[in-house]
Amino acid sequence: MKTLRVLELYSGIGGMHCALTESCLPFEVILAIDVNTTANKAYRHAFPASKLSECGIETLTVKQLDEWKIDMIVMSPPCQPFTRVGKKLDTEDLRSKSFLHLLSLLPKLTYCPSYILVENVKGFESSQTRDRLLDTLHTCSFNFQECLLTPLQFGIPNSRLRYYLIAKRAPLKFSFKTSEKILDTVPSFAARWLSYKVHKKCSSSRSAIGSEAGASTTSAVATDTTETCGTTMSPPIGTDITGTGGTTTSPPVGTDITGTSGTSTLPVATIATDTTVIDGTKTPSTNTPADSGIQIGINSNNKHTICSQKSSEKSNMCSNIHGEGGQEHTNFCTSLYEKNRVGYSGKYQALLEYGHNMRQLESDVRKLSEECVSLGHFLEQREQEHFDAYRLTDKELRRFIVMDIVHPCLTKTICFTKRYGHFMEGAGSIIQMTTDVEVVKRASEFKHSAMELQNRDEWGEEDIAIIRALQLRYFTPREIANLLCFQQGYSFPEDQSRIQSYRLLGNSLNVHVVSVLLRMLVDGDT
Repeated sequence: MKTLRVLELYSGIGGMHCALTESCLPFEVILAIDVNTTANKAYRHAFPASKLSECGIETLTVKQLDEWKIDMIVMSPPCQPFTRVGKKLDTEDLRSKSFLHLLSLLPKLTYCPSYILVENVKGFESSQTRDRLLDTLHTCSFNFQECLLTPLQFGIPNSRLRYYLIAKRAPLKFSFKTSEKILDTVPSFAARWLSYKVHKKCSSSRSAIGSEAGASTTSAVATDTTETCGTTMSPPIGTDITGTGGTTTSPPVGTDITGTSGTSTLPVATIATDTTVIDGTKTPSTNTPADSGIQIGINSNNKHTICSQKSSEKSNMCSNIHGEGGQEHTNFCTSLYEKNRVGYSGKYQALLEYGHNMRQLESDVRKLSEECVSLGHFLEQREQEHFDAYRLTDKELRRFIVMDIVHPCLTKTICFTKRYGHFMEGAGSIIQMTTDVEVVKRASEFKHSAMELQNRDEWGEEDIAIIRALQLRYFTPREIANLLCFQQGYSFPEDQSRIQSYRLLGNSLNVHVVSVLLRMLVDGDT
């Protein structure tokens, strides 16, 4: 396929750019456009070689678009006109003006793009703006497919239901049968790209093998071969592979390290785990030297990388995520299976049982979350002091009743919004750092009692002490970026505040989900 000339509209912090990179399509972002100066600063920091404009999209002209000879437009228009917490002014909202202007230009183009991808919030599908979009696509002879999808369906433990549309202009056709109905499931043919789900299956297989009579988990993992679960990963970032005390480092996002003209992607997260800590006691992990860390995303150094045409078509995707575990200060799920027998450990079961009423478990996504990789894969491994700044204050603990509290063994978090870090209810999950079952039990019982008495925050010091013992903290911006599948090489400017980072991430998208949709969009084209 030729290099696609991509126009990235409402570019934000570069989520679409990251998705294009992960998809391994040959592309060049000829221009990214956004009016948010803070987001643009983050975009320039991540993609210094890309051309970025702060002009209003409503100032674009037919002449400009034709001169750019665009092959693909990717965009995530402002969601406020359609969100459930907004006024839903739809086409009357001034923030819809730029998108409607773009739609008015498309039928007038001599060089109309071949591909379009749109992302927005749930609610867009019932808007007048969406109707205008579909009318324009019909006028311009586009075939298209609409979707309502969540990262949970892709094996990622984050509930973030979003509207997506992928469109390609005739005579190009999709490699799958499209439907006028909005798809709410991932088509079966796309399963080969769901790397997180494949890793989940492989991890379960390893655990089951290790639990067979007389077999240790370590030896079971050691017998795992490329034929069973993908290829061997390169050492995690930070691993000394030189023998001189040096550490590996990631090249910048988008660096071509393959020796070809292709653009490769980086691991989303690396969490080295050679020991596990439960209440201060270290125990050996189940990782072997070849399985010494968790790498979520695509390993650039792997000769069987997803960017390889051969492996992208037929290799399973376990090479993209490798290992089990989490970080020392929160990792109390050493293994879902105890050595030499199948079954959950008693402590893990107790934590699930007593913590159940502290989580928001929507029945419609519970089954989906069971197919996700555990949350521990996405957490940072840092010294304890790093996380002290993210601990909840006593004032914030008084919002305990409305919190969604999770721990690393779980496979679901609620959607992180731009309000995370300064607003508690419905803004994102909170991490429980304690592994003490009695502490969790007391907190669970306290919440049950408070709910029955309708006492949401009138608590004394003893009550607050019960909640404080859970050692609750916010997710770090890096951890949220991991859940959104931003590559490990992606970072924010050093002078960007934590609240600014939360706000920008809350307005962004899931990179892996969009990368799969991009593959669906161009699949079969040459």
